[in-house]
Amino acid sequence: MQMKKRLDGLQEPQNLKEEFRPKRNSSVASGNIPKVKEPVRIRLKKLVGGNKSIYLARFSGGRYEYEFLRLYLKPERTTADRDANAETMRLANAVKAQRIVELQNTAHGFSLCTGRSKVSVVEYIRDFAEKKRQKAGGGKRTTAANYLALARQIEDYSGPKTVFRQIDKRYCESFIEFLRSARNRNNGKSLKENTQFG
Repeated sequence: MQMKKRLDGLQEPQNLKEEFRPKRNSSVASGNIPKVKEPVRIRLKKLVGGNKSIYLARFSGGRYEYEFLRLYLKPERTTADRDANAETMRLANAVKAQRIVELQNTAHGFSLCTGRSKVSVVEYIRDFAEKKRQKAGGGKRTTAANYLALARQIEDYSGPKTVFRQIDKRYCESFIEFLRSARNRNNGKSLKENTQFG
């Protein structure tokens, strides 16, 4: 008899499916996926004519950085406006996705190989120096001479075939150490401090 009283106190679920059904207010029941923090967000700024400017906001180093995309949403008065706004938002989302990929690549140590990464640093600096010299009127003592001296030091440090892909923080730090002990080619003296850290 006591056993029957104990069992009477327990209620059996009317429908077993109800027991496993998500609660009404849960995000799973409503079909919504919980929001995920994104490193880059699309924001809108209202403009005077009723248009909205689209920009990206990125939280980095304790502050926000903004990138204005020069994309604009129009007030939706017609279906053509609505379609144009949808296309503009697709473009803004594509730019946002690209920025997120760039952030993730740099955060995890991947570098994006661009055409410039295969260019010789020494050749690039020499070409740049020549353009500076021509712009200054072809004089002997211009900033071009400083650029050429930099090219010579890079060549002495890591060779004439150094490419941009090789230059990173570690390379720069060790190059600075090299400059501390480097000698001036013209007079054989050590480089002055301003030249080393210039």
